Amino acid sequence: MGEARKYTSGTHAALMSLCRGFCYWPGCEEPVTRFVDGEHILNLEIAHIRAVSSGGKRFDPELSLDEKNAFSNLLLLCKVHHVRVDGHGSEQYTVELLEAWKGQRESAGTAPLLELRG
Repeated sequence: MGEARKYTSGTHAALMSLCRGFCYWPGCEEPVTRFVDGEHILNLEIAHIRAVSSGGKRFDPELSLDEKNAFSNLLLLCKVHHVRVDGHGSEQYTVELLEAWKGQRESAGTAPLLELRG
């Protein structure tokens, strides 16, 4: 049985805020939400840079469950790009590459957060 995926409301809020409205895949214009039948529907999936389960992509046995589910190990991907990153050919999507995507997408939004205190 795989380990539990659990995220705090703060982690959800940070991902939604810092994704700037789109999938983290560079150049992807798939929006965070879609308006379907009169309501907003979440359109992206939480993806792990380093897998939660031992059989997953880019698994790191040194990380605790909390570290695996931490904001720093997560990004938002549309379904198509999540399948690419974790599916056939996933070896080209290294930890370093995914961390670079995360840094690029979030960089504009994190500067104001660095000043928060207390």
